[in-house]
Amino acid sequence: MAAAILLAAAPSLGQVVRPVRPEDLGPVKPKEPAKPRRLPELGPPLVDVPDDVKILVAALKGVRFVRRPADVVKAPQPAGIDTRAVKLLDNDEFRARLKRFLGKGVSWRSIGQMERITILYFRQKGRPVVSVSVPPQDISNGVVQLLVIEGRVGQVKVEGNKWFGIDQIREKIYLQPGDVIYADRLLEDIRNINANPFRYVRPVLSPGKELGQTDLTLQTRDRFPMSFYIGYEDTGSRLTGLGRYLTGFNIGNAFGKEHEIGYQFATNDHFTDVGIHSAYYRIPLANRHKVSLFASYAEYDARHNDTDVAGRSWQLSGRYIAPLRPTRRYHHEIQAGLDYKRTDSCLHYAGVNAYDSAVDVMQFVLQYGGFMEDKMGRTSFTGTGYYSPGMFAAKQSEHNYDAAREDADPQYAYFNMNLERVWDLPGGASLVNRFTGQCSTDRLLGSEQLGLGGYATVRGFDEREVNADNGVMVSVELRSPELDLGNIAGRPELKNHLQFLGFWDYGHARNISEHGGEDKTSTLQSVGLGLRYRLSNHVTLRCDYGFRLTNPDTFFNDQGRLHFGLVVRY
Repeated sequence: MAAAILLAAAPSLGQVVRPVRPEDLGPVKPKEPAKPRRLPELGPPLVDVPDDVKILVAALKGVRFVRRPADVVKAPQPAGIDTRAVKLLDNDEFRARLKRFLGKGVSWRSIGQMERITILYFRQKGRPVVSVSVPPQDISNGVVQLLVIEGRVGQVKVEGNKWFGIDQIREKIYLQPGDVIYADRLLEDIRNINANPFRYVRPVLSPGKELGQTDLTLQTRDRFPMSFYIGYEDTGSRLTGLGRYLTGFNIGNAFGKEHEIGYQFATNDHFTDVGIHSAYYRIPLANRHKVSLFASYAEYDARHNDTDVAGRSWQLSGRYIAPLRPTRRYHHEIQAGLDYKRTDSCLHYAGVNAYDSAVDVMQFVLQYGGFMEDKMGRTSFTGTGYYSPGMFAAKQSEHNYDAAREDADPQYAYFNMNLERVWDLPGGASLVNRFTGQCSTDRLLGSEQLGLGGYATVRGFDEREVNADNGVMVSVELRSPELDLGNIAGRPELKNHLQFLGFWDYGHARNISEHGGEDKTSTLQSVGLGLRYRLSNHVTLRCDYGFRLTNPDTFFNDQGRLHFGLVVRY
């Protein structure tokens, strides 16, 4: 009897026992200044092509590119498309783009079109700052000479910063005076700067003092790099109470070295049955790599009739994060690290100690993740592998694992994948597709199983209502355009934004084997509506209601439920 109650309670306690991770703190991190949704255009605006189609020369016999005004000659010999002076243009790909002009009449419009094609080719190759012009010349012999001057860095200035030093921003820009400006490299520098949530930098290019020079101004908007918050979420369990009260802080420039520190405390409605402490510390390195450390400690005491389930759980984790060489649209990184976890729990039934055991998890972690933008939206994904050789820690024996979950093995490997695609729709609406999948070689402990149910997976169900070794989750979410309530009310400075959404969530879980009354498979499915609200960077609210389309054989069954979260920060 006692064993059956423990098995029934375990899934509902999953959210309480499972240590909080840094990525779980997303809703309570400062959200502004935010990364730019779209990449900025670094080059100057394209000059309009003239409308003048008056024929200046009957037939174009050649186009000659030069790098300096002094290189313009009086009577160049027709030689087709001569790009020898400009290395980037000296290839068949570019020359093919201009060949269609040969043999046709020359007008200011056709010359403007050739200038525009040249500028766009430079931008396509990641060189956004270039001037293409027509120097004084005689074109009566049918040859047009185009002057190409590629901008090089003049001055690099930082403006608008208040809480971050000039050197903290300037040293992250690799460009030095005299360097050619490469778009991919500069934008990657800007992304690195904007990774800190307490500042946002926008690059502005402007003509320098000398011909061919381009000044770079880093327009900065920052704020005091510390944020406190309080909040409430209904992400708990039925046994310990659904409510979770949160409080914590985030620091974005610790010790004046841009170290990030965060701490959070969470408890339930009684303020005594559950206490979860979590903290993270992220250290940026000179080579743009990062070291991320995380620790958590949780205590819980769940009572249900004659049953008392209590215990402690703690975790220490470390990650080394190395970004890989990006392109303008695709950014990726690799992470490697180690997790060490301990869970010590006991079960009392009718005054009898039915279960009392501790179990350790020590596992190696390797992750690859990427993010890509395109004209239709954004795609992000992570693939994470976990491997435990077993028997490294004191409580990592087969006996400990079998006591915690029948036939669980301390030597295991599993892979978890997350994929998200955001489609930009007309009018500011969007369609969001999400996929999560996990596969394992062995039966896992609850902390490593895939949890289905809750606002982040399948809404309408309790958090981690179903835990399994393997499984998939699919979500389709249609979001309305954001309503700017401040503008509607004539108070644009309030930055009030409201958004509505509808969703369909689906999850299928499968255990490797059936033991102790566990279901081999479970399916969760729901539809529902929700909203998102934010007031500047001070208040964020989410509210979803999910209607169940399936009812798995779990401890608690309802027709659906509300998912609510509110965070107020200062």
